[in-house]
Amino acid sequence: MENRREFLQHAAALAAAGIPTFATGALVNPTPYNPAAKLDIKVSEVPFRKTAKGRQLMARIYQPQGKGPFPVVLDLHGGA
Repeated sequence: MENRREFLQHAAALAAAGIPTFATGALVNPTPYNPAAKLDIKVSEVPFRKTAKGRQLMARIYQPQGKGPFPVVLDLHGGA
């Protein structure tokens, strides 16, 4: 990320989607991770950034519903 403002905008987008972040003051959950657990997945899209031509890019978030903590996978691609 280019600067602090951009970081805060991204953190705000995650918080708006209900994803706890350190920027929102969320604490780490002490519950151990259970990889065998079966959970429903909430899928949401939040505005991520606009291109130079004004096209809005979206971030798709897959969030397990239940008590965490959960692992995180971040996949960035060029869109082609």
